[in-house]
Amino acid sequence: MTPKRLRNILEQDDEEKSPKELADEQSKIIFEDDDVLFLQIYSYPALTYYGPDKYKDEQYSNEMKTQGDKYLIIDKKGDKLSYYMTVPRYGAEYIEGYDGNDYLFGDIIDKFPKITLYILDRTNDDTHYGMLLRIKYGKKFDMWDIKSKTDKFIWDIDYSEKNPNKSMVVLNFTHDEYFNSFKYLEEDDRTYLDLAIEGGSGYGYHDGIFYDESSEWTEGYIMRYYFNETNMVLVKKILKFLNPGLLRKLSESDDKVWEQVSKFLDDTFDYEVRDIVTEFTELKNEGAYEVIKQDVVEELANIFYLKGIFRHDPDPPFNMYFTTVGNLIRLYETIEDRSIPLVSEKQSTKTLFSTIGRKLGTFGRYHEMAYENARLDKNKFNENIESILEDMVEKIEENPEVYNTDIAELYEQLEKLGYEVGKTYKLPTDETKSFRIDDVDMETKRIKISHIGYTVERRSYSIDEFKNYISTGELFERLVRKLKKLL
Repeated sequence: MTPKRLRNILEQDDEEKSPKELADEQSKIIFEDDDVLFLQIYSYPALTYYGPDKYKDEQYSNEMKTQGDKYLIIDKKGDKLSYYMTVPRYGAEYIEGYDGNDYLFGDIIDKFPKITLYILDRTNDDTHYGMLLRIKYGKKFDMWDIKSKTDKFIWDIDYSEKNPNKSMVVLNFTHDEYFNSFKYLEEDDRTYLDLAIEGGSGYGYHDGIFYDESSEWTEGYIMRYYFNETNMVLVKKILKFLNPGLLRKLSESDDKVWEQVSKFLDDTFDYEVRDIVTEFTELKNEGAYEVIKQDVVEELANIFYLKGIFRHDPDPPFNMYFTTVGNLIRLYETIEDRSIPLVSEKQSTKTLFSTIGRKLGTFGRYHEMAYENARLDKNKFNENIESILEDMVEKIEENPEVYNTDIAELYEQLEKLGYEVGKTYKLPTDETKSFRIDDVDMETKRIKISHIGYTVERRSYSIDEFKNYISTGELFERLVRKLKKLL
C-alpha cells in the first residue's frame, strides 16, 4: 500500500469521528477541576475544538506546525480569562490570552494557583522566582542544584512537609552581594567597606584612609601624646648621649620642644623614624576601619529586618541570614520584573535585593566619619615601636665613632649660643642677610647652614668657625677665602 493510499485511509477514518473525539485523541489533560482545564494539544483540530473561533484562522494552523509544546488553560466557569501557551525548546514561553493580548505565566498562576506547579514544570522558566514557586507548590530540589543555580546564595532549605511555603531558607551573602543592595553617596565607601570587613590588619598607605602621618611626627604630636613611659625612657637615653640640651628642655611644657626633639631624631635616625611613622599610620588605619566596621554593622547589618530577612550569625557580619520561601516570593511580588536574580556580585546587575535595598535610603560617607573618629591602639603601638627605639640606642652604643659625645657637646654649644637646628636667624653683623641652621653632620661634626643674601649658599662650619661667622660675618668669609688661596 502506498503512503498516499495509507494517508487517505487515515484521513477518511478521522472524518468518521466527531470533533470532540478527534480533539480528545490529539490532546492530553494535565489537570482538571471545576474551575480550570489544563491540557496539552498535539494538533490543529484539538486547538480549534477547545479554543475560540479565532483559532480556526490559517495562521494558527501554521503556528501548530512550529516547534514547541502547545497548551490551553481554559476557564471552565467563564468568569476568568483563558490562555493559549507555546513553550519552545529554547527560550521563553509565549502566552496569548483569548482576548488577543500577551501575558506572563505569573498572570496564569494568579488566576489559577492550583496549576502553578504543572505550568512551571512545563516552561523554560529558569529564574530564582520560578524555583521558589516550585518549592512553594511542593517540589523538592537537590540542595546542590539549588546552590549551583543561586551561586551558593541559598545555602540551605529546611523543607516544611505540611506547608512548603513556610520552608526555612538560609541565605549566604558575600560582602559584594550584600553591599550591592544599597546606594552609596561616594564610590570610595565601597572600597573602604570591603577593606574594613575583609581586610583584617596591616593596612598600608595604598589602601588607607590615612596615607602618611609624617606631619604628626614633625609637629611632635606622636611622641608627646602616644609614647608610653617605657619608650620615653629610651628617647631620653638617646638624648642623654647625643643632645643633653634637648633632654633638659623636655621638662618644659612648650610644644616647640617636642617639635625640636622629633626633628632631631628624624635627622639622626631617618630610617627608624620612618618605621615609627609607618607603624603609627597603619595602626591609625586599623582604628579607622574598626570605626567603619562598627558603624556599618550598626546601620546596615539588620536593615532587612522589616522585610522578613533576619540575621542568622553576627560573625562574620553581612553573611548568614534566614527567611522563608513564602517571604522571598512575597518580596518578588512587590516588584515589576520577577525574572531578575536574588543577588549578584556585579553592582550593575539589577536584583531583588538591590531593588528593595535602594528604596530604603542612601547610605555612605563612612570614610569621612572614620577619618574624624579613628582611634589608635596605644598599647599595640608602643609594643611595636619599642624595639625600634632599642635599635636606635644600640646603634649609638655600638658605633661610638659616629654617635659620640662630641655630637652632644656640639648641640650643647649651639644651644648656649642661642641657636637651634631647623631655625632661621638674622646675621648679627648684617641684618640684611640671614642664615638657617640646616643640620649637624654626624660624621664630620660640622654645622650645615644656608647663608641667605642675594643668593642662597650652602656652607659647613666647625663650631669655632660658626662662632667667627656670627661675630665677624663676611669679614670672616673673606679671610677664609684668602687663606684658601694662599694654601
